[in-house]
Amino acid sequence: MSTSFLIYGESWAGTLPRLLTDDLRERGLPVRLFDFTDYMPGIRSRSLGQRMRRRLFPSRYRRRVQAEFLRTVADVNPRVIIVSKGLHLSRATLEGLSTRGIYLINWNPDDFFNMKNSSAALLAAMPAYDLIVSSREHLFARYREQGAKALLSLPWYYVPSLHFDRQLPVVREASFVGSWSPTREAFIGGLRKRFGVWGGGWEKSSMGFRRDHDVARKVLNQVEMSQVFGTSRYNLNLLTHENNDRCNLRLFEVTASGGLLVTERNDEAASLLTDRQDCLMFSSHEEVSELFLQALDLERIARSGFDRIRGGGNTFADRVDTLLAYVRGQV
Repeated sequence: MSTSFLIYGESWAGTLPRLLTDDLRERGLPVRLFDFTDYMPGIRSRSLGQRMRRRLFPSRYRRRVQAEFLRTVADVNPRVIIVSKGLHLSRATLEGLSTRGIYLINWNPDDFFNMKNSSAALLAAMPAYDLIVSSREHLFARYREQGAKALLSLPWYYVPSLHFDRQLPVVREASFVGSWSPTREAFIGGLRKRFGVWGGGWEKSSMGFRRDHDVARKVLNQVEMSQVFGTSRYNLNLLTHENNDRCNLRLFEVTASGGLLVTERNDEAASLLTDRQDCLMFSSHEEVSELFLQALDLERIARSGFDRIRGGGNTFADRVDTLLAYVRGQV
């Protein structure tokens, strides 16, 4: 396939747009990455001044992003555009690209209807895309009602160059990597275990929580994250229910890094891993506390989960294989 690709989204290491751009480039396919944060202040740099500018003049920066994006489209002349989210792209802009014969794909790592990570513009633009890619197949009926033309289910994944067993010793009892929320703080705070905690927003946690747990208040990169997973005895995974999650990246990232996964029980997780064999699953706060007290062969369970996920078919490249096979049938 010699089709040229243009990828829209944030370019920092480990993001979907960066992974996709690097993967396509390794396949020898012509690809360009457009990073909208070059033109939208307060995202790449979290300075207060830049965030205020973005919030005070949102229309100005949306217009700027779309204008620069269209200039890039004219320069690249792609056959396929893959947008990650696309919060700032209007339906009119996308429909204009479609009339030029460009095949438009939206690969959204979040739920379109979770307004914490979506926008009215994104919802309105859904019918303009030729293909919607998502891991949330259980929401596809709702996406069709919103006007989605075609839908492709791609499960979550791990990246072998980032997530692997580094053979490091365990240095902490338990860890949680993820953004702060009141429910997450309450959940972890009620467990009788001292946690290492990383992620955005944890400066909002209470003084008592920060006294009882090691709160780094740092957003880890993918390498640092994998190191934490491999050096923690237990790795707690809490789904983002506002995102209608039944699975997430952590399930793959923790196990592929050689860490022991402690995750919420549901049908999708059970289709990937077996409780007490490949990971530890829970359905309640009390069950997590009980798991910490049980005499289990944690090393064996972690190794089994590692072997199960890395046994084949779960890498990011595997997901791109599926996407490219679909695209070949359309363009």
